[in-house]
Amino acid sequence: MEVNLRKANAIQHEIKNAIRALEAPTRVSITEFENGEEAIAQTKEKALDARRDWDNLTATLYDIRRKVGMSNTTSGINTALSEVAEIDDRVAMLRHLVAPSAKRLEPEILAGRLEKLKVAPRETHHYAAPDEMVATGIYSADEIEAFNAEIANLRRRKRALQDDLLAMNVQNTIQLTDESIACLQGAGIV
Repeated sequence: MEVNLRKANAIQHEIKNAIRALEAPTRVSITEFENGEEAIAQTKEKALDARRDWDNLTATLYDIRRKVGMSNTTSGINTALSEVAEIDDRVAMLRHLVAPSAKRLEPEILAGRLEKLKVAPRETHHYAAPDEMVATGIYSADEIEAFNAEIANLRRRKRALQDDLLAMNVQNTIQLTDESIACLQGAGIV
């Protein structure tokens, strides 16, 4: 059976859910009216069945994961995902640079505030107190505008990459083994 990478991802999620739903008891409660050894044997059989199902589902999950990984590498998906991650990091850094606190005061305003501090009466301190300083960002409006334009370009590039990734995930396929198909059918996944 051949499935595209998008379907393979959905199958992997369903396998994980099926594994989580397995119940493998390790204890049994027995009343005085039951045969103790028989109750233990039945519970142990249920646990062994769950373990077999777990082994089969886990083997199928990692077989699919390996095949998806190889397909991601050969089709260029890993490269595209790396580029998307890089874009996310660049946008996060640039967002910091366009924060309102990063905008510098106009030179005239800065000079006026500093002059006001010089002529203002104050007590003599060894270090400048916070009210004896002027805080300003370091980027001009033009620089912030350029950062915003770069963010917009990066976001457009990311959308294009995500569209390419969607197409690659639908176009590229992997081949499931007969054992995997049987396991997935047994679990009701396919």
